[in-house]
Amino acid sequence: MAGGGVTLAALVPHPPVAVPEVGRADWAEVRDTAAAMERLAAAARESGVDALFLVTPHGPVRPGTVFLYDREPVEGDLGAFGAADARVSFPLDRDLVAALVAEAAEVVVVPRRSWHGAGGREGLDHGASVPLYFVYRAGLIRPLVVAAIAPDPVPALYTFGLAVQKAALRASRRVAVLASGDLSHRLRPGAPGGFHPRAAAFDRSLVRLVAAGERGGILAMPEELSEEAGQDVLSSLTVALGALHSLDAEAELLSYQAPFGVGYAVALWRVTGPHRESFPVRLARRALAVGLAGAATRPAEGWRAADLLSPGEEVPPEFRQPGAAFVSLKRFGELRGCVGTVVPTRPTLADEIAANALAAARDPRFPPVAPAELEEMEISVDVLGPLEPVASPEDLDPDRFGVLVAKGRRRGLLLPSLPGVETPEQQLAIACRKAGLERDEEGIEIYRFATTRYH
Repeated sequence: MAGGGVTLAALVPHPPVAVPEVGRADWAEVRDTAAAMERLAAAARESGVDALFLVTPHGPVRPGTVFLYDREPVEGDLGAFGAADARVSFPLDRDLVAALVAEAAEVVVVPRRSWHGAGGREGLDHGASVPLYFVYRAGLIRPLVVAAIAPDPVPALYTFGLAVQKAALRASRRVAVLASGDLSHRLRPGAPGGFHPRAAAFDRSLVRLVAAGERGGILAMPEELSEEAGQDVLSSLTVALGALHSLDAEAELLSYQAPFGVGYAVALWRVTGPHRESFPVRLARRALAVGLAGAATRPAEGWRAADLLSPGEEVPPEFRQPGAAFVSLKRFGELRGCVGTVVPTRPTLADEIAANALAAARDPRFPPVAPAELEEMEISVDVLGPLEPVASPEDLDPDRFGVLVAKGRRRGLLLPSLPGVETPEQQLAIACRKAGLERDEEGIEIYRFATTRYH
């Protein structure tokens, strides 16, 4: 990535107790988190980054506005937590600030010199100071930009993350993006946010998605579950994922702990290069480009995949046989359409994917997809295995299998590995609701199916 760009991204927690000068006797409880932060800092240093960008949910926040720290040097301490000597100080990257202001045209970005942390102390809040403590101690003292964000809608945050990526290129910086945030604050009685029985489900889902590198699943975390968890991580993480837009990255979960009723996760995404889409996704995108431009020579029902291929390109053997598939379209993390088939309806799986892609762009639940959206559209294709009758919910696994419920002409389908769906009963309840059926209704047929997901 010569000349600049996002080199890596990371999820970093911000518990002051993880800093030894603050934690003291309690520090042993978060030893694994502190060790993971040290590993993360070492990995960032070894990657050759020459600038840091940290986004935090603390500091000055206002809906619809991003505030950038604009005082040099960029400083903070943990004096509000009894450790004034735990200080950090970094040079301000003014070129990156200027590039961000220029690139984030769709977001209100305001450089701000006045910044007060916990206890009214001037300087960075603990949301920035805690993760930067480990970076600073590792000797990774690079020009820095810190942004404070409100919990705005996913598309706005993702768009700002994309602006971070463009700003890194504009400023010719190799940037490490650090997303500061803690997971659920309600994991046990006496936790900072109180207790909620669904809080642990949020942490389990998010940790699983992070470890699996399922960025789309993170962006699609159910809003209700996020609110029940009392988390402050998703806004920052959404910005980081926006900064990884159209980039391939190896994901690694370094640690997860929850010793005080709050979840702390440390994770790393190492960028390996521009994203190269799989054949079915390239085919779906080509179908959308041709169909949305109105240049198709025949209606979608009569398309053949061969009509959409580049010169010299061939359909791989596994896509020449009949097959069923779902095509999902997302833009900035927001679903724009999802349409598919559970049994083959066209001569080949490739033909099925091409037709379902254009049908997804016309999904009646959403406004039709416009050609201008295609460049920023994230596409995934789920190829379905055969339907298998299920005798009882014990034969289901929402992480491994999708489910289809049917009674007469009413059907409801749910793909596997969806955020917030952890148990077979949850999966069945949602599928029945989609079919307009009551869960305890007699005569419901249940089927499971495996999928292969392509990006």
